[in-house]
Amino acid sequence: MKWGEMEKQGQKRFFVKSYRYLWQLENAIRTIRRRATSELQMSVLGKLSPTCKLGDKRLLEAKNEWNAFWKRTTGLPPNFSSFCNPDMGTLFVIGAVATQFLHHTGGKALGEIASGPFGILRGLGVGEGMVSTCLKDLDKRCYLFILRGYEHELDTLEKWI
Repeated sequence: MKWGEMEKQGQKRFFVKSYRYLWQLENAIRTIRRRATSELQMSVLGKLSPTCKLGDKRLLEAKNEWNAFWKRTTGLPPNFSSFCNPDMGTLFVIGAVATQFLHHTGGKALGEIASGPFGILRGLGVGEGMVSTCLKDLDKRCYLFILRGYEHELDTLEKWI
């Protein structure tokens, strides 16, 4: 793609929306796959447990379920990862932004630092108020659906999802 063509496409940005129920998230992903005109990067951030429980049997089951869900709904290879956040408990991330949450600094993954999820979402360009709202929803076991794409396309898709 040449510079002029990229300029016509516009800037890429992130969009975050919380969903209380898995079926809502699944409907949003299907809508995006049906209506998107370009390749969007999709991710989900969710809460598995209010306490830190890495390595138990339920975590392995959740990983298998999410990997199957991701492959079935997005058609993309899954890359499920979980981590323990001291303020929120055991969280998981799957999709394009997983590396952001798992990037190590000072011996810990960014997602494992108390303010890590807040800082990561802010670093992606999500407004402070929206990040605060989304993290409150995440703490209540909602799923955060994170999309990256061209601004004009995300503006259009926001109405459908």
